[in-house]
Amino acid sequence: MLLTHKFACALAACFLTTLAVRADETDLAFTLRPSQNEFSFGYLHLSGIKVKFGNLGTVPPSQTPVAAGIESDRRYNDGTVAIDLNGNPNGQTTSWAFTNASQILPNDIAYHVYSATSSGAGASANSGAGSGIDVRVERAFGHFGPKVQWGVLAAFGFVSIDSKVKASINANLITQTDLYSLDGATPPTAPYVAPSDGSGPAISSQPHSRTTTTFVNSASIDGQWSIHGGAYDIRLGPTISARVTRRWELEFSAGAAIMVASTDFTASEILHPPDGTPDISYTAVKTKTKILPGGYAEAQVKFWLTERTGFYIAGEYQVNGKYDQALGNRTANIDIGKSSGFEVGITTRF
Repeated sequence: MLLTHKFACALAACFLTTLAVRADETDLAFTLRPSQNEFSFGYLHLSGIKVKFGNLGTVPPSQTPVAAGIESDRRYNDGTVAIDLNGNPNGQTTSWAFTNASQILPNDIAYHVYSATSSGAGASANSGAGSGIDVRVERAFGHFGPKVQWGVLAAFGFVSIDSKVKASINANLITQTDLYSLDGATPPTAPYVAPSDGSGPAISSQPHSRTTTTFVNSASIDGQWSIHGGAYDIRLGPTISARVTRRWELEFSAGAAIMVASTDFTASEILHPPDGTPDISYTAVKTKTKILPGGYAEAQVKFWLTERTGFYIAGEYQVNGKYDQALGNRTANIDIGKSSGFEVGITTRF
């Protein structure tokens, strides 16, 4: 009976030892990578991009009436003087229109072309958070014991850049004034548009005077300025990872980062001329591509569902500098500088 008991104890001890060895082997098999390669795909979220706009408020002339010397249709921001049905005989026309009573002078009628040049106004805006995708490939080259290994990371991603600001600013008002003789005609009440049959009063068909005046910081402009586009993000650097438990792994990486940014600089400006003259709108856009070298650092946590497949979350920090973009006389300084964010995704070994 005692022999049987001892045999049973020995058998049980052998069985438990076998289980322990198998558990260690299982843990070791789960700890060591079954392959040297790892592929990851995730969502990238970066913030910290800043944009500073400068020299805002340049609105070019919307009309370009020809100078005196020929008969022509001339259009202004506050009216028109055109060739009438009879071809402007005797240097007079019945085809004319004006907007404001202030255009009427004792012997003349004044027409204006308004424009604006920047007096140095600026505005700043944050890009907010840019989002995009990230594709990563890692290869393990060696290990320090069963749980720590080192390798190389190559990553390629895309993140959006979207920064805009609205503001009311002042600029220099440029006023071109053409004077036409009323030739003794009694001007109608403003606003006036000549009858199409030519039955209205006639005025001189060409200006007898043209002047251009600059009123410093007197133009009122409402505008919106934006930088929109994205940046391709390329990262390459060494990695070191440590298995904390059978399923949890920590990884750190730092190295070189290159951003290839492509952005559209858009300006939409509305000039409010004096005396109730209709607003003048101007919109322009220009694209620029810039390569920005820099560096990155990241810390990553992985959770392995199986020996080959898992999820990860990473904290990102990048330094890539800044660049300037011009649109006419306007400037935009895009400071990608020190951006930070996070990344989540799925990873698999192959």
